[in-house]
Amino acid sequence: MSAQPAYATPTPVTDAPSAARLAIVAETDALAAWRSVVERAADRDLRLAALDALSAGTLRCARWRAATGQTPTIPVFPGQPDTPR
Repeated sequence: MSAQPAYATPTPVTDAPSAARLAIVAETDALAAWRSVVERAADRDLRLAALDALSAGTLRCARWRAATGQTPTIPVFPGQPDTPR
């Protein structure tokens, strides 16, 4: 028996490509949260930790985006929504 998720995914995960797309969504959401901490935290150590997490998450997200053929692999402003051109 497989474990049931405790949350609803934005799209069903049925295979490796859909799992990779979900990883991109999760990383992108986390980048937005870390960017918010960088922008709003008053504590220097917390801002540095958030910046480290933002940097590491950007690299993870870039790897997932490259693996799924999404471009750009690294957004211009990680943690911000992509804007249409």
